[in-house]
Amino acid sequence: MNIELTERELRYLNRVVNVRLDELMERCARIRRIRSLEDIIASERFSIAESEIKVMKGVHDKIADALSDCNI
Repeated sequence: MNIELTERELRYLNRVVNVRLDELMERCARIRRIRSLEDIIASERFSIAESEIKVMKGVHDKIADALSDCNI
């Protein structure tokens, strides 16, 4: 499936992804502060947040590439 977005839509999407990444990074940092290492490894919430961070970073990279193409 191929979806075309305008530069304005890409910039908005980029801001949304950045905000979500910041939230997830803060959640992981908060979990690290309040839990022991064993609890962190076993923590489902931490695992879900880390997985979502990986996905969001991938989305962020694709948006950055698309924005770079717009500016060429």
